[in-house]
Amino acid sequence: MKTLFFTGATGFIGGTVLSAVITALEENKIDTTFRVLVRTEAKKDKLIKWAKVRGYNNIVPVLGSLDDFELLASEVEGADYVVDCADCDSMPGARALIEGLQRAINNKKSPVVVHTSGTNILCDWAHGMKQETKVVHDADQAEIDAVPEDNPHRDVDVLLTKFYRDNADKYDQTIIIPPTIWGLGRGPDLDTSVQIPLAIRYAIKNRQAYSVGKGINVWTHINVVDLAAFYAHILVRMIKEPRKHTGYYFCENGEFEWREVVQEVQNALVQNGFSTTREYKEVYMEDGSYEKIYGKDNVASFAIGNNSRSKGTRARESGWEPKLSSRELFFAHIADQVHLIADREFK
Repeated sequence: MKTLFFTGATGFIGGTVLSAVITALEENKIDTTFRVLVRTEAKKDKLIKWAKVRGYNNIVPVLGSLDDFELLASEVEGADYVVDCADCDSMPGARALIEGLQRAINNKKSPVVVHTSGTNILCDWAHGMKQETKVVHDADQAEIDAVPEDNPHRDVDVLLTKFYRDNADKYDQTIIIPPTIWGLGRGPDLDTSVQIPLAIRYAIKNRQAYSVGKGINVWTHINVVDLAAFYAHILVRMIKEPRKHTGYYFCENGEFEWREVVQEVQNALVQNGFSTTREYKEVYMEDGSYEKIYGKDNVASFAIGNNSRSKGTRARESGWEPKLSSRELFFAHIADQVHLIADREFK
């Protein structure tokens, strides 16, 4: 019986990934106990209920957080596989992961590790005012290495990558870097993403959708089910073929301009009775109009004002193919999200 330590299971990505990984390991007859980190008793109860409904009898909740250094290090040390879908900016979590891996290596173990990052590592602070032409491919690992360390998520990625490369003959590590994620999650708790719902919530609140700047900045996207399928796929490949599937992977299936998303949100506002106009508005950092809508921090500009263009060449070469992430489905989902969020949060 193998042991897999899992973080982020009650999150949007993590819950869907956990379900896909459980299924994949069962299909490949890899008997595994899943030790799953949860932060609170309430989340623990949700995890247990979710697992029971689905007949998952091999889940063991572990109560704690990414700040519990010794707990995390001990769990990683004892695991054969680690899938990390929790906060990708947690430096304490990354240090605990490394400590646990070092202990495992010292005990002659060879873990398999999958860590989650995000394509905001490629951000350019365009504020919606320019369109980047460069697309970064995961086939060029050196190009990803060259991304500035002060970009989002990079400090953790660099720390984990350095440790891995110093010990590449002792264990396997992959960092998956998703773009904008959409679709409904299949996990025990959160079922919506962050980026597009952020724009939707501000739009419903103000009864008006807003682009950051002109909104001509470009991102890639992926459906959460397709993304989870890649996690499961690459984990199985890593287990069966050691030392062959390490490094960075982008996971995408198409591109969009943020002004296209904002237009779809505005159309959905009309459909749901929040507005009578189909014209979205632009807000700018320079003239203060951005701050009036999104506040003093730059969270919205960070989330929806950058360019982030990536290509999952290695992901596809590994044998994975997305099935749900068509452009038509992507834009249709936005209207569904407006209706869902309005119904849940603004009634």
